[in-house]
Amino acid sequence: MSYSAIFQASLLQSHVSVSTQSLSLRLLLDADPDSNQPLSWFLVDGAGRTEQSGSAPIERLPAATRLELLISPARVSAHVIPLPRQPQAKLRALLPLALEDKLLTPAATLHFALLPLGDDRWRVFAVERAWLKHWLDRLSTAGRSVEAAYPLASLLAPDPEAWLRLALPDGAVLLVSPEGETALFDDGATADLVAADQPMSVLALREACGGPLRNAANLLQGELTPGPSWRFDWRPWRRAGVLALLLLILVTTVNLADWARLSQREKALKREMRQTFAAAFPGVPVVDPALQLASRLREAGIADGATATQAGDLPAVLQKLDALGGAQLRLTRIALADGKLEIEVTGDASALQKQLADAGMTFELAGEQHNVLRRQE
Repeated sequence: MSYSAIFQASLLQSHVSVSTQSLSLRLLLDADPDSNQPLSWFLVDGAGRTEQSGSAPIERLPAATRLELLISPARVSAHVIPLPRQPQAKLRALLPLALEDKLLTPAATLHFALLPLGDDRWRVFAVERAWLKHWLDRLSTAGRSVEAAYPLASLLAPDPEAWLRLALPDGAVLLVSPEGETALFDDGATADLVAADQPMSVLALREACGGPLRNAANLLQGELTPGPSWRFDWRPWRRAGVLALLLLILVTTVNLADWARLSQREKALKREMRQTFAAAFPGVPVVDPALQLASRLREAGIADGATATQAGDLPAVLQKLDALGGAQLRLTRIALADGKLEIEVTGDASALQKQLADAGMTFELAGEQHNVLRRQE
């Protein structure tokens, strides 16, 4: 095969793929949902024209923007009855009683759909609930979201001048009278015998299943009403989600470890404060060391600046001592505590007391050996 032929084939394939994505896919349902037999499918454009058709299992159905089900006449029955003017939710509760003498199966096993006809008359469609729901679940499991389900007979517009004859895949034949009445026969011979004297118009299945919807009733009502057509596909984001979750767990673990470490540090600091306060003020009960220490400082005058004054005198005293005694002054200790300035020297401090008094600084002589000078403002 030449390169040009391959290129043209790829262009044709991409054109078909893009075009099918803008069409509606209709599936004709009649078989049991558990069977694996192929389904008849039809790709229909917005005007109701069938672009493509075929038969395939669910896994190999073509792509489309919308999925619609066509229910075979053998699976759905239609009844025209009068109903009072009430919301459809209330009318639905009345249907089992209104159709009691028209149904062949228990009403509790059926799903009903309503189509208004005017003048308080309604066309009611009945289909087996379990069968329809099973099909919806199976298609959903395969990644196909059904947006509508229509009775196949409701797509057939009556011909005023002839009967319509439609052959179904299972060999059954559906006849539609000019007045719109439908009749289903197991075989074509019986159908032809019933309508032998009537003009007949034969419909192809492709034409019938691809027709416009007109006033067709959507069977997905009530509890089977489809949800939003858009669904988030989380599978491509699964790895990123797992990594984000692991990162969140790691950050949370680090934060908890930091919190535990800081909590232990806080407890240790409080314990050290209690021990320090107890050592500084023996015999005083420790309740709140921070508040008690602040109270003691206020009592000592530190908070009011009294001790700051004495602290400011210390450099001046040191300068006087340096000028008076020089290198021969033997200082043992200088302390400032509780607002008192104490100077301890080696030997008798009387001479130093007199010198400081002459310099304008008054100190008291203290200590057993008179070697301590104390000053308090």
